[in-house]
Amino acid sequence: MTVIDMRNFVHDCDIELIEINDEVVYYAEEKMEEGHNSLFLLEYNRAEQQERIVANYILNDEAYNQHYFAFENDIIVLMENGKSVAWILRIDKTTGQEKNFEQIHFIGDFLQCKALDQDHILVLTGENEEHTALFSEYQSLTGFKHIAYLYDMQKKEYHYIKDERICEADCDCFVPYRAKGEMHLLVLQPYGGEREKEHCFKNKCWLGQEVYDRVWTCNLKKLVQAACDEQEIPMEELFAADSDNMIRYIGMDSVNLYFKAKHFPWNDLRLCAVEKETGSRFVAAPLTLKEEEAEAEFWIDTANMRGFHIAKKEEGLELSGFLNSNIKAVYPKDMGRFITCVENRFIVGVYEAESDQGGFCFTNIYDTRTDTKESYESRCKVKGNIVVLY
Repeated sequence: MTVIDMRNFVHDCDIELIEINDEVVYYAEEKMEEGHNSLFLLEYNRAEQQERIVANYILNDEAYNQHYFAFENDIIVLMENGKSVAWILRIDKTTGQEKNFEQIHFIGDFLQCKALDQDHILVLTGENEEHTALFSEYQSLTGFKHIAYLYDMQKKEYHYIKDERICEADCDCFVPYRAKGEMHLLVLQPYGGEREKEHCFKNKCWLGQEVYDRVWTCNLKKLVQAACDEQEIPMEELFAADSDNMIRYIGMDSVNLYFKAKHFPWNDLRLCAVEKETGSRFVAAPLTLKEEEAEAEFWIDTANMRGFHIAKKEEGLELSGFLNSNIKAVYPKDMGRFITCVENRFIVGVYEAESDQGGFCFTNIYDTRTDTKESYESRCKVKGNIVVLY
């Protein structure tokens, strides 16, 4: 395990971690500099324990929000104030060169965005007072409540996506992934939250049969081409779950896409997987507690796709790994909220609380081999076997 302590570099600053890899950490920092509110894009080199400014900008309007996306060579920043205009910035990680810095205009107000790859960003907009008439006409023609723009950063042009599965979705429902040497996109169509889906099962005699969770997949190149041609996007339906069942995407690792699948009549919850390369499906693990396990839970670290079974014991909490982990250990109850276990040895927990002086956060790391605990007054983020304190 590698612990990267960045607290001396980010003290009393508003920062957002953008990417963690084996050599460096990329992050954004907002602070007052010479009387101006400034945005810095920074690189922290773990070997040299030094930070480097990749790029910096003066933020003239505090109403703007920043959305960050990291790719192999570039960092993309979309800046918006919830209105009909946004700035798109694309920066080379190594040189700090601006590959894109342009203002784009929309019909409607900005709602959400998602970078699908380092050349394309998707933006959803909703109705506003300024464009009421245009939205009314658009909705009467399409029936969609949102407008979806696909912005091409190479060509510096955008296209409308005319597909209900995109226009009616939330940007959290778009999940890019690589398979067979090409980029693909999962499009998730969950029916409400998990409790709402179970409520539909209990009341299906009143709700009818059109209560489905659906998961689609498509090739990203074909999506871009369909948007350019103003056509419906060719997608393959991966899963469909009616009112008796539920399917929810939870994450991926280098090999598989993972989903929670529940059959309500049997109260059977499972972790299912789909191999990215072959499309083959299998049950990765059961997620239903046994009757005698009232004081136990399943925990999945979705950022690193590690699965754990946690049971309460008198002497502490018993941890057993069942997905990408084979840890078997007991750890103290004062660790705070469980985060993950690194290298089948180090258990990471976070303790958060409020006081008269404000909120505070401690990261605890427990070594199961030496029975020792280290505590740090900091937030943390875990990527693979790296724990970043900030």
